[in-house]
Amino acid sequence: MENYQSYFKQLIQLVELELSEEKEIYFHQLKNMKADERRRKGYSWFPLEVVKQGYSLGQLPFLVVQRNKMIDQPHQFRAGSQVELFNLDQPIEYRLKGMVHWADRNKLKLLFNRDKLPDWIYGSKTGIDLYFDERTYKAMDDALKRAMFADKKSRLYQLAVQLIKAKNEGLAETHHFTFNSQLNESQNNTVKAALENQDFTVIHGPPGTGKSTTLIEIVIQNIRTKQRMLLCTPSNAAADHLCVELDKKGVNVIRLGNLSRMRDQVWKMTMESAIDEHPDTQSIKKMKIDARDLFKAASKYKRNFDAEARAERTRLYQEAKMLREQIRIAENYLVKKLIDEADVICTTLVSSDHRYLEDMHFDLLIIDEAAQALEPACWIPLNKCERVIMAGDPFQLPPTVKSYKAAREGLEKTLMERLVKESNATYLLDTQYRMHEIIMNCTNQYFYKGLLKADDSVRYQQLVHGNEKVFPLEFIDTAGAAYEEKQNSVSKSYYNPEEYRLIGIHLTRLFHDLERDDISIAIITPYSEQVKYIRNHLEDHFLAHQAASIEVDTVDAFQGREKDVIYISMVRSNAKSEIGFLKDYRRMNVAVTRARKKLVIVGDSATIGNDSFYSTMLDYFQESGAYKSVWEMDV
Repeated sequence: MENYQSYFKQLIQLVELELSEEKEIYFHQLKNMKADERRRKGYSWFPLEVVKQGYSLGQLPFLVVQRNKMIDQPHQFRAGSQVELFNLDQPIEYRLKGMVHWADRNKLKLLFNRDKLPDWIYGSKTGIDLYFDERTYKAMDDALKRAMFADKKSRLYQLAVQLIKAKNEGLAETHHFTFNSQLNESQNNTVKAALENQDFTVIHGPPGTGKSTTLIEIVIQNIRTKQRMLLCTPSNAAADHLCVELDKKGVNVIRLGNLSRMRDQVWKMTMESAIDEHPDTQSIKKMKIDARDLFKAASKYKRNFDAEARAERTRLYQEAKMLREQIRIAENYLVKKLIDEADVICTTLVSSDHRYLEDMHFDLLIIDEAAQALEPACWIPLNKCERVIMAGDPFQLPPTVKSYKAAREGLEKTLMERLVKESNATYLLDTQYRMHEIIMNCTNQYFYKGLLKADDSVRYQQLVHGNEKVFPLEFIDTAGAAYEEKQNSVSKSYYNPEEYRLIGIHLTRLFHDLERDDISIAIITPYSEQVKYIRNHLEDHFLAHQAASIEVDTVDAFQGREKDVIYISMVRSNAKSEIGFLKDYRRMNVAVTRARKKLVIVGDSATIGNDSFYSTMLDYFQESGAYKSVWEMDV
């Protein structure tokens, strides 16, 4: 295919740009820090003490370490962080690279990809530094290069060609769709296409349209044909959500990844849990105890011992190493057995590079939340599959890209976003089960060409005050009221105290009118500084129990979530009509589609109204009878 290699070359260059930018940000923070400052700011622990040593699954050594200074002080170490273990008496090239498995206030569990740890780790001058993590970038780079140089006869090359052309070639040989009366027409049509398409299927799932329900049905129907399935998401939270829902349906799912980043509910689905519960594990545990005892016996011989003792130590070490190799073989066999028996393997895109999945191939790859995934990350699991299903909504927030140049040159545009626009295998889920119809239509025409419809179960759902229904939509216009935005000089983020005061008054009245405690409420805003301001002033307007019931967060943090009542603080109010990243209309789409029964937006029409998108939205509020000026309110 013409330009095949140049396609991947461009992606590789974008990954390099993003890596360079992230490195620059990271090392800029640390390069001027002295050792004492690094410790004070939590980038380094020194000195530390090893409180436990052992071998994890796969016979990789681990340490549990605790710090002896700066006790209980905040630090930067998190699960998955890359670290370097050092000893001041050892040369710099002896530093050990490892990964944080879990972290609490004063202890860390560290994993190392090596056979044995040196004795100097027990020294009094041992410490640990946070280290820049390049693993994600290396995994993306490796995956792109494998695709770039794939054999033209390979399935990887053939699938890559179809994805680049955005063309599904035809139907798979096996058709096994079963109509499900619990699904709506667009969901059933999508399941059928996903089962039958030969190369790829794109599921466009706007907010509340049952995307997860559709994916779970696809998994269940594929199980009947014994297809090996890999389910990936960009984030651990999204992977956990699907695992929980699949488990409810009785699907045997194995969750791979970093345990400390998973929800408690998915522990029973992890490989570690499956191994713990397996009957063969008892014999493996006994071998581990025997190996530990052999290492312990060998370590008695430290110094000043004769040739006979030296020979005995060598023998003990050799026996322990042989036993560890037997343990590794037994564990690997058990891991392979569990993976083969699983209905579906679930992990993040990056963790699909997991050592347990090395050299494995899957009949079907499902990527959920694909519109939030960098395209290079998608190619990590795409290297392992026959066909792929991508699900998501490109009209919600895109992935975060730190490099302005990489974003401008295309890294921010996802593979799914391109396929939704260009492919012949995109299917829209057209019925939403979340919002009142009038809330849904705030952005329906602009983003979904008016194709989205509300199910009867939610179309007219409203809050009730006495015997009267509460109108589901309000825009409160602050134009001319001098509700001026302010900017934090350090964070450069904006906030608007007067907008929050207005929200506080309005919501207090709503609390009084409804007199109910079972209604979920959130205040969301595009600006983090406004979030901080509102959180710090919640009890200016609300009783303690009311304040505790109100969630406050950014629009970005609220993606994928919903509440009965949503207040949106637009924040921007200035004479120049500058609206900043409100220009990313997808952010507004996310914001308005969080509300089920009541949406209240507070903003300055004089600032946002010069923008065509917001002007059209203001017209919609006016036509719907939802427009209200602050001057009409007794505030």
